[in-house]
Amino acid sequence: VLEQTVGILRDWRLDPTTARMRLAVNISTRLLESTDRRIAETLHEALKRHQLKPEHLELEITETALLQNPIAASEAVRMLAAEGFHVAIDDFGTGYSSLEMLRHLPVHKLKIDQTFVRNIVNSPEDQAIVQSTITLAHGLNMTCLAEGVENAMQRACLMELGCDQFQGYLCGHPQDLETFAGLLVDPRVPCTSAEPINLAEWSMTHEHGASI
Repeated sequence: VLEQTVGILRDWRLDPTTARMRLAVNISTRLLESTDRRIAETLHEALKRHQLKPEHLELEITETALLQNPIAASEAVRMLAAEGFHVAIDDFGTGYSSLEMLRHLPVHKLKIDQTFVRNIVNSPEDQAIVQSTITLAHGLNMTCLAEGVENAMQRACLMELGCDQFQGYLCGHPQDLETFAGLLVDPRVPCTSAEPINLAEWSMTHEHGASI
């Protein structure tokens, strides 16, 4: 999967319209808990074959994976971030992670689990959790992304709370590679723009997703 992913990313980055793409990939718990440098070696070998750099990949690690073996996982995250990879914590809020651990991890993004987004419009409790997570992320110099956004009311609520990005069916359903690639040449898609995103037009950054 990793080999196919970086191969596709290299093709996209050769195209001027998608040259600024960064692609997110999920890292398995088993690979994350490896006590040797296998995870870094695996990633670097794949990148070298396709003439890519670590900063071209964002590595998504679930909060649950961090908690299963916090010492090994924390060491892996620090190593990967030090080597230039972007690191995101996926499904944040479901694993009750230690704030002490989070404070010392070089993470670039927190992704709020969709269970807290689903009823955000009508649930003051979920709003409070999301607001706290956004504040936490920004306080630690991280980007905050909300998962599972399916309608404009959810997005409006997240905008008001100060969330940076969203993903979900409001943005787009899983698509085959050819269909998704067509989106990348659309000048309205923020990731293809060489200029800063017009916040008046977009308000929140979209995250498009393709199933490979």
